[in-house]
Amino acid sequence: MKTDSFRGRDFITLLDWSKEEVETILDVALDLKRRYATGELHDHLLRAKSLFMIFYNSSLRTRNSFEAGMTQLGGHAHYLDPSKIYTPVLPGKEVAYSTERVSDVARVLARMGDAIAIRCYGDPVDWAYGG
Repeated sequence: MKTDSFRGRDFITLLDWSKEEVETILDVALDLKRRYATGELHDHLLRAKSLFMIFYNSSLRTRNSFEAGMTQLGGHAHYLDPSKIYTPVLPGKEVAYSTERVSDVARVLARMGDAIAIRCYGDPVDWAYGG
């Protein structure tokens, strides 16, 4: 399967992707990992790209996997400590000086970077741009 159709798509949940698409993503990742292990560099693939990461649940492996992957591919991962930022909420749920609308957070981060990675358990919030 070609990866051309992946450009511009958001990865919010596995349910949005077919089995074939997920297998393609994993195959490409495994190929890059194998080639990196042999000394082949791919630090041009995400050159000048930024990933913002917010983890509402503690994570050693996931956070470091994202950071290492971004570095190996030439990008930069920015960790945003949830205890140091306003909590994103849906419209109507705002609390002054402690929350921000999800759409505002997504819009601002999208202007400054290229991707947002969020780790949370439970129901995911609607992170669609402006949604």
